[in-house]
Amino acid sequence: MSDGHGFRPQSLTPMVARRIDVDAWVGWLLRTHRLAARPGVSDVAFGAQLAAAGYPADASFVGRCEAGQDSAPEAMITAYERVLGLPPGQLTSVCEGARFALAGQLASPPDLTRSEVVDRLALVDARIEGATATGADWLTLTTLADGPHPVMLPPRLARTWVRQLLAETVRAARSARTTRIQALCRLVRNPQTKDAVVDVVFDLVATPGAAGMATALGVIGTSADPRLIDRLITTLEEPCAHARRAAAHALLTPISQDRLTASQRARIGEGVLGVCRHDPQRAATAVVLASRLSPGLVRQATSLLGHDPRPLHHRQQPSPELYARLTEARHDLDPKDPVLAQLLHAALVGHFPERRHHALQLLGASPYRSALADRATGLIATSDDPVTRSTAAMTLPYLAGSAQQRGLLDLLSGSSPLVRPSALQALAHGAEIPPWFSLRPHLRDPLTQTSAVFAAGMSGHPDLAAATDADCVSAQVRQSARWWMAHGTRVEDAPATA
Repeated sequence: MSDGHGFRPQSLTPMVARRIDVDAWVGWLLRTHRLAARPGVSDVAFGAQLAAAGYPADASFVGRCEAGQDSAPEAMITAYERVLGLPPGQLTSVCEGARFALAGQLASPPDLTRSEVVDRLALVDARIEGATATGADWLTLTTLADGPHPVMLPPRLARTWVRQLLAETVRAARSARTTRIQALCRLVRNPQTKDAVVDVVFDLVATPGAAGMATALGVIGTSADPRLIDRLITTLEEPCAHARRAAAHALLTPISQDRLTASQRARIGEGVLGVCRHDPQRAATAVVLASRLSPGLVRQATSLLGHDPRPLHHRQQPSPELYARLTEARHDLDPKDPVLAQLLHAALVGHFPERRHHALQLLGASPYRSALADRATGLIATSDDPVTRSTAAMTLPYLAGSAQQRGLLDLLSGSSPLVRPSALQALAHGAEIPPWFSLRPHLRDPLTQTSAVFAAGMSGHPDLAAATDADCVSAQVRQSARWWMAHGTRVEDAPATA
């Protein structure tokens, strides 16, 4: 666990291997946060701090977990959050998501006594009722519905709570978002709450203008129930373009975990080609999905379309300059950090979209986040390579925060149009859009309108109200604006109180 002379995270997996060493990624996240927040603290002293936070462990075991040689238990990750003063769930949620999606690992519920279950349920119930529940509280609820003394939720109450949880999730940012997503994923995998999650998710999908379809259907994609995979495939064949794109994203998880039957793979292939034939203007996500099934399907799809509609960062590798510039961020903390380099490779090279997503989530939860965002924003403004600009822009919704607000607004005003949707998404998740900045040109632009109405809703921007009945915006934007006006602005967690 030494800062520079002992264990160092080492992932032995080749960069383009079909499986990656998730424990090395998790250990890296723990280690970098410890180095950033507790520089110079001895191994023994830090072990004592973990013990005081509820996780007694010797320095040797902690060091092996940080090096990826052992799997860090969830209770240990929670103790890191407490010791280092991080928001509850910031590390546990992204680690759990990566472990499940990339390695098929499921979190184990804590071994609580019946009395502890009753006490925690009373606390979580009060917070949900008072609309003050944090993402960590929702995660606590999921542990109470599992384990040796599971709470049995009446179906009507389960649906009410899941509806509230999903309504918060699709409007949440950063750790408030990742914690709630993992809570929903746990609930959809629990037999007693699965039906409630499925009903509420597909109610959202059927709601005109609703935000968060990709997030909601992504939860369904984590279920092991083949009937739910069939339902996602059916959604891929439906006329609603937003639902189709969301279903395509959701299907990446069962594809990456090799959970599809031959008939399901064939149906997805037919669905992809159907989109290419009947809605070629909105086929990009379908072709990304095809790339995870077979090269032959990609060739069929692009032949039908006459071109490859995927974003540049899915089709081509960026210039070495981007990788080199982002890797420079490690000099701020650890000049020889090898796992940062591997995570950046996974994030920047588009072999596996689902791996890219989780690598970026880990980077976004790390102490490197702001330094990486600064470098990516700068490269968009200065690089002449369109692939580099596209790839750098793709990272911003995961990495950018309030410190990057000025740079993101500059990108909206003067950058290449193709990076503006990512800049708007980044402002929605990390910085908010100030009320004086006009979103009206972006709400009218077909290229940016979806991201602009999302950013307006998340920021509570004054242009949102005007968009609900403006003739100069599309019917889709008007519906989305009305949904946001009815459901409220973005969700950020306040620290939980006892």
